[in-house]
Amino acid sequence: MSFDIFFISSRWSDEPQSRTNPFTGETSCEKVLLPLSDRERIAAQAVLEELTPEGLDNHGCYSRDFAEGGSVEVFAEDLVDGCMVAIRGSLSDPVLDLLLRLGTAGNMSMCPAMDPPVVVATSDQVLRNAPATYKNRALCTTIEELRAVLANGFEGWKRFRDMVVDS
Repeated sequence: MSFDIFFISSRWSDEPQSRTNPFTGETSCEKVLLPLSDRERIAAQAVLEELTPEGLDNHGCYSRDFAEGGSVEVFAEDLVDGCMVAIRGSLSDPVLDLLLRLGTAGNMSMCPAMDPPVVVATSDQVLRNAPATYKNRALCTTIEELRAVLANGFEGWKRFRDMVVDS
């Protein structure tokens, strides 16, 4: 089990487009999330190649165990729409540094799987462009700020993990 963070583009269409909710059938007019630009994708790819110089593993992800604690698997076989980072162990400084560098390089918002939901950005511009559905927003430019934002969600995940593993 892992604590997952989804990285998504911070670029949106200029004009709203009509969309139909596949679950409710309701139609709304909203701006659409655009893929990463070539520059953003190449910059994010460089961070991942630095993380794992040997490249993608057999499962289509970049993985790394950090000596300081924590491990990550970055599912980024196709960075066009972003990626997902699975964290195990701890929110060590190298893990948090990777999250910040990846978000900054790709100009992406971080959407950790936690309650309450929060969107995390590494710049004011990315924060302004974050999905409107996220009412809780955080600007994090340092490891300490990111650790503070993710701490409750990570601890909640550990309690859930332990409950499932121990049952």
